Amino acid sequence: RNRTSIWLEIVLNSQSDSALREYLLTANKRLDDDLEELIRDMQARGLVSKNRDPKLEAHALHAVIDGLSLHTMTSHSVTTPSMIKKIVSAQVQELCH
Repeated sequence: RNRTSIWLEIVLNSQSDSALREYLLTANKRLDDDLEELIRDMQARGLVSKNRDPKLEAHALHAVIDGLSLHTMTSHSVTTPSMIKKIVSAQVQELCH
């Protein structure tokens, strides 16, 4: 939760701090790129259909990660590490079909 609270602080402060905004944009782009590369690799291995758009799927996974991060801060008794693993696993399983 400490990392999540730092991330949320950066998000909030990036609205008025151009350096933080640039940092956040760069970090988000890096995560999108890494997820897209992972999905392309999974496609090359036959784990994900070639019909799936890697860029779109990367953005969707990023959104899930962002949402889970927020939920760990606002409802941490419900959004447990075990629950997070189940949700991410379900998302990856869906991607592989």
